[in-house]
Amino acid sequence: MVPSGFKGGVEWFATEYLTAQVSLINALLAPMSPRERRMVRMDMRNTGFEGVMGGKLRKASREYYPGLHMELQRWCWMGHQDGWPVFTVSRGEEGVVEMPVAMTDVDFEVEEFELPRGI
Repeated sequence: MVPSGFKGGVEWFATEYLTAQVSLINALLAPMSPRERRMVRMDMRNTGFEGVMGGKLRKASREYYPGLHMELQRWCWMGHQDGWPVFTVSRGEEGVVEMPVAMTDVDFEVEEFELPRGI
């Protein structure tokens, strides 16, 4: 039987894995320009991962998973420095978050293509 919530348990290993992923994301964001970081954060929010960070990961025990909370704090700190709304992660607030003003002027290029017919 595997203990739940204790070091060495399945939950502990899964949370440590997620901590490593958030740490990797933070490390990859650090050298990027603020514009590139906003694009990545927008993608993270649109895929729902930012909501997972604020909704589920944030609720993990601070006693057992201090590294996870440090990485979530780093995510929030870096986002706050860039003017990104971090309330979803920092406070666990759910709902629609207003888009930062800096993102309204982003132009996306869409390549048009035609689907093959008669296959």
